[in-house]
Amino acid sequence: GIFISRTMMNETITIAAHGQNKEVILPDNSHITLRKGSTLHYPGKFNSKERRVRLEGEGFFDVARNEKLPFVIDAGSVDARVLGTSFNVKAAKQNTEVIVKSGKVQMSTEMNTHVILEAGDRGMFTRNSLQKDKSLNDNYLYWKTHRVNFTGIPLYEITETLGELTDTSVQLMSGLTLKQKNQLVTIS
Repeated sequence: GIFISRTMMNETITIAAHGQNKEVILPDNSHITLRKGSTLHYPGKFNSKERRVRLEGEGFFDVARNEKLPFVIDAGSVDARVLGTSFNVKAAKQNTEVIVKSGKVQMSTEMNTHVILEAGDRGMFTRNSLQKDKSLNDNYLYWKTHRVNFTGIPLYEITETLGELTDTSVQLMSGLTLKQKNQLVTIS
């Protein structure tokens, strides 16, 4: 649903993706795919200093480039600031994750710590700790693309990843164990 609340200065638009993912085009022509169950809040008109939106849940952002007007996502205890790029943000109560598909993202905390993420990087904020590592594949976009790709990955890692992606418990048939690391399979 779409909700609009007006203040003296500006209106705030709230878009909630209830039963399915939702495509959103902002006034600056940035494209956002909201994962079902997520909510996005943004002003009807961006101010002259920044383009600030607030995300609850998960979304994939393809931000229109504007050198003079940074795009900032308020994801709870973390801000993600960009000039123009594409990246995924997962804002949960316990932790926030940013994975960059193209361009650069600055991920900042309320304690003024920050990391710069580039294409293929993942930033994680957990329990007041900000860390950066590499995203090993594009499976984090499963919710948007409906595709996963596992090549030469141990079976125990595949079952863990599929469980996370689908929010279900993935069980192996009897006779296979999760810790047999020499079982390499390809699923696509």
